[in-house]
Amino acid sequence: MELSAVILDGIPVPVPTRENLINIKRLSSRPQDIIDIEALQAADEA
Repeated sequence: MELSAVILDGIPVPVPTRENLINIKRLSSRPQDIIDIEALQAADEA
């Protein structure tokens, strides 16, 4: 899994890339994750 890092209070915190987040949500297939995927993809198109 590809991670990027954000700095919170001077501490690097690993987070999944946008593409990996979508893949993780797709694998879980929970209703809210499907909604989140649609919102993330719509934001990419905007």
